[in-house]
Amino acid sequence: MSAKIVDYVSFRVEKSKLEKAKKYFHVKSDEAVIERVFSWFEYAKDVNEAMEGVGGKGKIRKVYEG
Repeated sequence: MSAKIVDYVSFRVEKSKLEKAKKYFHVKSDEAVIERVFSWFEYAKDVNEAMEGVGGKGKIRKVYEG
């Protein structure tokens, strides 16, 4: 099963934030960093759902509120 690709028209992002994200994810292109950020949020959502499954039996705080 392949993912559906959506072309974005345009959006505004602070250049400094984009450059920090590129450095963090070790990528050079804007498109690559945006893809990595979206993947990270998907991962964080999965982690949060797994944590909710254990019923708060630990002391780990949520990574993403969404």
